[in-house]
Amino acid sequence: MLGGVGALPEAAVARLSEIIAGGDPNAAMYAARVLGGVGALPEAAVVAMLEFAAGSAPYSSRCEAIDAIASTSPTEQSLTSLLLRLTDEDNDVRKSASRALVTFAENPSWNGRIRAALVEAAQSPDYAAEDRYERRPAQDYAYDALWSVADLRSSQAQAGE
Repeated sequence: MLGGVGALPEAAVARLSEIIAGGDPNAAMYAARVLGGVGALPEAAVVAMLEFAAGSAPYSSRCEAIDAIASTSPTEQSLTSLLLRLTDEDNDVRKSASRALVTFAENPSWNGRIRAALVEAAQSPDYAAEDRYERRPAQDYAYDALWSVADLRSSQAQAGE
């Protein structure tokens, strides 16, 4: 991941987003890494990163894309996509999605929505599929994220007292 790249011109972000959506997994991986190194991603780049994370690129590149998404403001689209990444066949992608959801939950206006979505995922048979490597169901990853969100909320409440 590139650190501290800084702001990119809109034309560069647009071109990198096109490369990610273009279908060449190698080029998309490098474009995702560049965009991931930029602090605040524009909406077009976030959409491209969400699509990239849902694709068939190597797991490490998809994890990087998810980590970059976690640095953005939550949206319904990113929440839905990250919840679906909990069902990815790769355990590391699931863990990255779980961490990103916890990061999103740091935003007080999204905390309740994310908790509710994680409760639903932890109980849903749609999240029963096991990952390929640790053989854990997606429900476990949702539960782990829910536990972290509850711990986060408890810490925030104690800090506010």
